[in-house]
Amino acid sequence: MKKILFVLFAAALIAGCQKDTGTTVNITSSDIAAINNQLKGAWVFPVQTMSIVDSAGKQLAANQYRTGPAFHFDGGSHVVMMSTLSINKSGIYTLSADKGYIYLNITFSDATVAKYQILQADGSTLKLSSLQPTTYLSGGNIIAANSLTNISLQKQNSADLTASLVRVKVISDSSFNAGVYVTHNVAFPADTLTTLGTTVQNTTGSFTYSFVGHSGDILKVDVFGSIPKTTFCAYYNGMPIDGKLDTNYNEIVTGSGWRIP
Repeated sequence: MKKILFVLFAAALIAGCQKDTGTTVNITSSDIAAINNQLKGAWVFPVQTMSIVDSAGKQLAANQYRTGPAFHFDGGSHVVMMSTLSINKSGIYTLSADKGYIYLNITFSDATVAKYQILQADGSTLKLSSLQPTTYLSGGNIIAANSLTNISLQKQNSADLTASLVRVKVISDSSFNAGVYVTHNVAFPADTLTTLGTTVQNTTGSFTYSFVGHSGDILKVDVFGSIPKTTFCAYYNGMPIDGKLDTNYNEIVTGSGWRIP
């Protein structure tokens, strides 16, 4: 049986690639150009999953979740990485192929570099992965390991830009309770603060809540669950928003700064 190592692109992306009887896929310059065309545009609603693995890929620690960066590619060589609505940095990117895998290489304007393996790139989903050496404490011994980071993003559409939606996503590998609330800052003369919200209990996996946001709205999220295994991501028009987080025993709650611009 033919053995193939492949990148998880949409099938049409590399339909022209022929299957090899060896261990690699022959990725051509035309395939690279097609992938670059797929990258063009803004990629939003980023969710970042981090884990520690050994040299054989065995997971050593539980997954950790957090909001990742959003990206905007011009389809040529320029990219902007947007950590939040107000924090971004530009860079130059290239695509390269090695042993049947496609890599995204970015050199930022501050001279920092990043390298991601592209796991999926199609009209709606972009998945990136990076691997960095690290150390891990096991039974009192420090062992060599790798930090594996996966980022999943969605292609921004016109509704994302115009709907003014705020989306909150709670993610956990254990059971959690969560409450999501927003205080609307209604314009004068009807400037009475109004509050809406929703709660969920004994949920595992993920929970998403969206509402139409207004400038000046204050977001509050209160999550009860295992702190190492639980987090939440917040977005406005698909872009990450953030602020101060307060953590107590098995509770994560938003502090100051969680305001819609």
